[in-house]
Amino acid sequence: MSEIRLIISLIFLLSIPGATILCITDLWSFWRGLQRMIVIFALSSAFYPILFYFLKILPFNIPLGPYKIGLGLICCVLILFVKKKKQNLQFFDFERIEYLGILIFGFTLMTRFWVAYQYPYPAWTDSVHHVMLTRLIAIHGVLPTTLDPYYPIPLAMYHLGLHTIASVVAWISQAPFHSDLL
Repeated sequence: MSEIRLIISLIFLLSIPGATILCITDLWSFWRGLQRMIVIFALSSAFYPILFYFLKILPFNIPLGPYKIGLGLICCVLILFVKKKKQNLQFFDFERIEYLGILIFGFTLMTRFWVAYQYPYPAWTDSVHHVMLTRLIAIHGVLPTTLDPYYPIPLAMYHLGLHTIASVVAWISQAPFHSDLL
């Protein structure tokens, strides 16, 4: 049951910000069908790392958390509903051939989730490293500069995009950190 909640949370988190950005910038009609969905998922995937990095460069510290992210997502949904009524936006207007692409992508995604479900704990230490970074971001609500208290190394050379998305998924789904990374 927690896997379903995790997948629903991930779909929601990786679609709402991108759709809102397209609505606010009036670029919604620039793309159609499957192209629009791909742009929405790409924008949403980039949204969270950019947000965390933007908050990191501010002179004052603004930690994020589940309530702030949840409030932001609720505001995004409200903006989408208002824009949908005003502009008559069509969310799912695919052509026939695009359904084949969605089906192929769905099967590919299902095989990836099946492999992750069968082998949830890889044998190398990189997975432990990713869980520590995700946990630090989720606990403190900001991008860490070091792996303290686990290991005192600086993180200036790391790109923490994956970890920011996994932290937001952890806040919304309330699943364990290793499950969010899978």
